Amino acid sequence: MKALVLVGNGDLRYDDVPLPKRPSSDAVLIRVTASGICSSDLDRGFRGKAYHYPLIMGHEFAGMVEEPAEKAAPDLPSGKARKGDPVAVFPLIPCGKCEACMNGDLAQCGSYDYLGSRSDGAFAEYVWAPAQNLFPVPGHVDLIHAAMAEPCAVALHAVSRMRVSRGFRAAV
Repeated sequence: MKALVLVGNGDLRYDDVPLPKRPSSDAVLIRVTASGICSSDLDRGFRGKAYHYPLIMGHEFAGMVEEPAEKAAPDLPSGKARKGDPVAVFPLIPCGKCEACMNGDLAQCGSYDYLGSRSDGAFAEYVWAPAQNLFPVPGHVDLIHAAMAEPCAVALHAVSRMRVSRGFRAAV
């Protein structure tokens, strides 16, 4: 598959790379159709902030299910993902075992993984993601817009912490 690989600080190469192997039985292979560029990608790529090299960045993305999970929680909508389903992907992969995870505070997980940062991400044709990290995209939503779900969620979280209410004006 083709991917934009960060080989070293400031050294990005569009190259052929092997299709990654399924990391777990609940992983879903996504054919990436749209991926955003975040300011953290600029820090990783050009300011020496990558966790390791080589790295395929890209954590704001959407795509189509190419290969469903071998085993996923059937009670979750994402557990029923079928080939061809459009999805947006939450890039944070919490450990699920620490105190923060047990309390539902996934963003505070001490042993998390993160697509496009700690693990290879969506600046590639394909990426594996846990089934529980998928969000079905309605047919009337373009996948280029669905790729912005993660930055929109970050903005919504920031606004909700500011205690603004109906009638306030703000720019994000």
